[in-house]
Amino acid sequence: MAEPFGVGAGIVGVLGLTIQIAQVVIQFGLDWKDAPTDVKSFMSELQSLKTVLSETNTNLLCNPDFKEAFENHPSILLSELGPNAPAATETKLSIESCKGELEKLLDELKKRGKGHRIGWDRLKGAFHIKRTRNSIDKLHRQCQLFNNMVSIDATTLVLITQREIRQARREQKEWHNTEQNQKALTWLSNLSFEQKQRDILSKRHPGTGQWLLNLDRFKAWRDGHPNEPSTLWCPGIPGAGKSVMTSIIIENLQQAFTEEDVSISYIYCDYKDRKNQTTVNLLSSLAKQLVLQQRDMPREVIDLYTRYGKGQSSPSLEDYSMLLSSLSNPFRRSFILVDALDEHFINDDEENTMRLTFLDELLNLQQLGNSSGAYTLLFTSRENHVIQRRLTGYVRLDIRAANPDIESYLRSRVRDPTRFTFAEKVRDDNNLVDLIVGRLVEKAQGMFLIPRLYLDRLDCQTSVRNLRRALESLPTNLDQIYDEAMARIQGQVQEHSELALSALSWISNALRPLRLDELQHALAVRLGDHNLDKEALEDEVLIVSISAGLLTVDAESRTIRLVHFTVEEYFKKMKQKWFPDADSRIAETCITYLSFDAFGNGRCISDQELKFRLQENCFFDYAARNWGFHACRADEHAIEDLALVFLSNDHKVSSSSQIMLMPEYHYGGYSQDIPDQVFGVHLTAYFGLMGISKRLLEAKTVVDSKDSYGRTPLSWAAEKGHEAIATLLLSRGDVAADSQDNYGRTALLWAVWGGYKAIATLLLSRSDVAADSQDQDGRTPLLWAAWGGHDAIVTLLLSRGDIAADCQDEIGRTPLSWAAEKGHEAIATLLLSRSDVAADSQDQYGRTPLSLAAEKGHEGIATLLLSRGDVAADSQDKDGRTALSWAAREGHEAIATLLLSRGDVAADSQDKDGRTALSWAAREGHEAIATLLLSRGDVAADSQDQDGRTPLSWAAREGHEAIATLLLSRSDVAADSQDQDGRTPLSWAAREGHEAIATLLLSRSDVAADSQDQDGRTPLSWAAREGHEAIATLLLSRGDVAADSQDHFGRTPLSWAAREGHKAIATRLLSRGNVAADSQGKDGRTPLSRAAENGHEAIATLLLSRGDVAADSQDKYGRTALLWAAWGGYKAIVTLLLSRSDVAADSQDRDGRTPLLWAAWGGHDAIVTLLLSRGDIAADSQDQDGRTPLSWAAEKGHEAIVTLLVSRGDVVADSQDHFGRTPLSLAAREGHEAIVTLLLSRGDVAADSQDKDG
Repeated sequence: MAEPFGVGAGIVGVLGLTIQIAQVVIQFGLDWKDAPTDVKSFMSELQSLKTVLSETNTNLLCNPDFKEAFENHPSILLSELGPNAPAATETKLSIESCKGELEKLLDELKKRGKGHRIGWDRLKGAFHIKRTRNSIDKLHRQCQLFNNMVSIDATTLVLITQREIRQARREQKEWHNTEQNQKALTWLSNLSFEQKQRDILSKRHPGTGQWLLNLDRFKAWRDGHPNEPSTLWCPGIPGAGKSVMTSIIIENLQQAFTEEDVSISYIYCDYKDRKNQTTVNLLSSLAKQLVLQQRDMPREVIDLYTRYGKGQSSPSLEDYSMLLSSLSNPFRRSFILVDALDEHFINDDEENTMRLTFLDELLNLQQLGNSSGAYTLLFTSRENHVIQRRLTGYVRLDIRAANPDIESYLRSRVRDPTRFTFAEKVRDDNNLVDLIVGRLVEKAQGMFLIPRLYLDRLDCQTSVRNLRRALESLPTNLDQIYDEAMARIQGQVQEHSELALSALSWISNALRPLRLDELQHALAVRLGDHNLDKEALEDEVLIVSISAGLLTVDAESRTIRLVHFTVEEYFKKMKQKWFPDADSRIAETCITYLSFDAFGNGRCISDQELKFRLQENCFFDYAARNWGFHACRADEHAIEDLALVFLSNDHKVSSSSQIMLMPEYHYGGYSQDIPDQVFGVHLTAYFGLMGISKRLLEAKTVVDSKDSYGRTPLSWAAEKGHEAIATLLLSRGDVAADSQDNYGRTALLWAVWGGYKAIATLLLSRSDVAADSQDQDGRTPLLWAAWGGHDAIVTLLLSRGDIAADCQDEIGRTPLSWAAEKGHEAIATLLLSRSDVAADSQDQYGRTPLSLAAEKGHEGIATLLLSRGDVAADSQDKDGRTALSWAAREGHEAIATLLLSRGDVAADSQDKDGRTALSWAAREGHEAIATLLLSRGDVAADSQDQDGRTPLSWAAREGHEAIATLLLSRSDVAADSQDQDGRTPLSWAAREGHEAIATLLLSRSDVAADSQDQDGRTPLSWAAREGHEAIATLLLSRGDVAADSQDHFGRTPLSWAAREGHKAIATRLLSRGNVAADSQGKDGRTPLSRAAENGHEAIATLLLSRGDVAADSQDKYGRTALLWAAWGGYKAIVTLLLSRSDVAADSQDRDGRTPLLWAAWGGHDAIVTLLLSRGDIAADSQDQDGRTPLSWAAEKGHEAIVTLLVSRGDVVADSQDHFGRTPLSLAAREGHEAIVTLLLSRGDVAADSQDKDG
């Protein structure tokens, strides 16, 4: 048919050639059965390729449902094969190459077939052409990647219902594939804040928070006014309503920016989830949110997933920073909001320094942002000296609970009987309402939290008199409020009091947020239980109602939490009073749960079984992952006996460890990709349980047992930094101190990787530990220490004589290389002080330490390296890139300046792609570096790379107006230069929609406004195709732009606008007298034909309203607009065309196919019904192969259409095509059972008819 996604014609060409090759041999009178073995092998491969291509073309590329399903969703398949894909993707090139080689093969066969004696000896040589086979093999491999492309698609498709049975089955299969496509996104991050946003926003009282939205400073931030701040810090006291205000701002942004060119991402930090909310995890969550707001799956995500998706390593902080930097590019603006930033911090200064990285990364991203996608940031937090110090100089906008908002909330609640006991009594007593509201607003101290808690206190009174008295004795601070709340809890009946205290103990001491069902299971467990007694599950409403307002449940996530962070702080201070033995109790409960009989069968053997186990035992995950941590915080001795019973049961330990080590990312087979053969001593080593470990060792446990990954308890203890356990294990004679796991890693290497110097020292003191052993990647302890930035361990290792200070791993990286890349200056200095370290070593990619430091922006290390005489400042890697090239590409101005200050650095050197430092700076939008380079006399401002693109061309393409202006201010820059595709800077700016740059270029006399590229496309043609109305208008306002110019395929700007559905541009073009509304391309296609093919009803209507448009013109293939609309399944356009008298409803294309036939082929029930309702339609017409609408519908599995056609008296149900195939034989061949049954139920269908092949 057509090439709806850009490669259809090529695929059809390959399919046709395959058929012709098979037929030409038969025409020569030869039998394929007699062909030589190697020729049969060749044809078998070709037939296999034909099947794959045919299925891909029919079921995906030419399938309107597939196109429609992905219309508003990203598709990696379509980004490779679609109309907007690059002109020379690997797949397209492979198809064209294969097609060309098959054409040559066919010609060769025809040449060899001339003469009197034709036999296989004469023909077989044609099949031996190596390049033909290579092209087929290459295309076959490319086709095998199609499924992978679909698997990476991050799409949520809604099944099209009420389809025929076969169609539904096919769509279900596509849905399954699409579900698999979630792998990349699921792997990218499992942190989602959407539920939290909805939960918090639902707590907002109507109208509150409007005061902040009305502030001029906020509006300036939101609207992006020039010279206004792009970062807001919004601190507030505890309970001021910061989180609710954040949710209000997010909603406001979502309502204000509905365009696709603005992204909005957000994070709610949670003190209870700090273990999960690491800097890397938060950045990955932001990355996922940005991906979900894009039309297509970004290639950078696919690349990252390919590298790390199922490996032993994970993306680094640097990887995620680079990803976030690129993900913002498609957007005009990218908002990031972070609520409760202080809850990401804790009191430990070292930890704060580490967690400050998150804030620094976001600020750095903003500073490095290009003109497109610049990040706009907002942070809320309590007053925090670490945050305040870091955000000095940024705009501050304090959040407070405004008194009118508090009053509005209180007046609403006190009159609501579902939320206040005395609502009925105070409703008509305005004085009492005023008294309550006035008193509570007076006490609010700028917080929403305090009035809410005061109302909870008043709600517990027994009479209005007591309520009035309570108003006079309100507590003065939060601690007093919480003390009174706890007193009310203790004053309840014993059962309620004990339940409330237990619930509060769990929630305040749990190591992560708990769902309500998890808490219910935990509260139901009693020592000695062997199974969960479901009758012991506490009522969820009761749990919250007896907690004196201190507990709340999020509506969507069902997470039960303390009502505010200040309650957490209160219980932390008062732990010894309220919950002195909380950790012991929690550990006991967890161990009892893990010891249930339900887990006595050991590990689950499939993902599904594990999923079911977790669903049935919802507390299992928390218990398995955290029992040991609670045991460490508790009196370990008190739980030893209980723990030993559990740890002695290998099956239950195996069940527990499967959950404990389960990855957050659940890829296919994840449940089995977890170490097995884990024993009790592994677990105690993992958690650092010294007392229990000793008891296990006394019980004759196999101390040095290896899990299925080859790791011993010593290895686990070393990785987790448990020095006492490591010392205990090493004191025994039956522990191999230097055993390697399956990846070649020793206990020493694991200790070094984690930065645990004490354990490293302990191991290095032994003679049976190799200090310089290599893992399977060739990395030594020194390499890992340098990679991780562990200065003290590097010093320790380098003090030994048995360490190779300059060792190389499998990719040729040295400790110095890794230190340079990661920015560990102290380690780099230490290594460079040694004579046995090569300061300028190259890895297998030709990258030196200087190159790596320049790329990552580590100025101190770059300076250190450049101060040496043995470092080549301008060395090139295998791609021809120098340190300057890398610094310019990544935007590191200080390093670029440092390098350019030297006489031995070529400022204008070209890499293998011909790109200079200036070219890279222009492409990436680094204005300061571009300015620096252009200030020199040895830099060619207009150099061309291998594609003929200049710095100006790159700046215009990427939309960097400042750099374009800078370049155009120079006399040595050609403003209208053409690249190898004939594209000028104006052409690129028009294609990409950069209006400011287009305006700048058009203001010059040396720019041809109507220049054509090698395909004959003008800037106007590109603007029309891409839908950039402003640029199209700008170009059309000029006298030197041909509004109706044709490219080399005869397509005009109107044709492109019609094809892509850009009505505004089409209208503007049609309003001009010099635009032919019905022009034909070289394929005979008109704008109407293009609009009909792609379903653009508005444009079709516009064109048909004119008198100069032929509604029924045929293209070179004989296809009309009606036929194209019928093929595409666009009923509205079909109806529009059929309403006209000048449209032939039953016209045939060159292949003899009618609109009805194409609608039947495509499964468009409504269009088939519409056409058959007319009297001028031949329901049983045959195409050039003798195929009828019924024949096509039967083959494609469209049962509803088959039913409709066979119900007519003018349709022959058993008609044969030119190959003798009937609708029944075609349906049977394709496995369409329902259609086979339907046809066989008729008396006029021969069940055993034979086609021409018998």
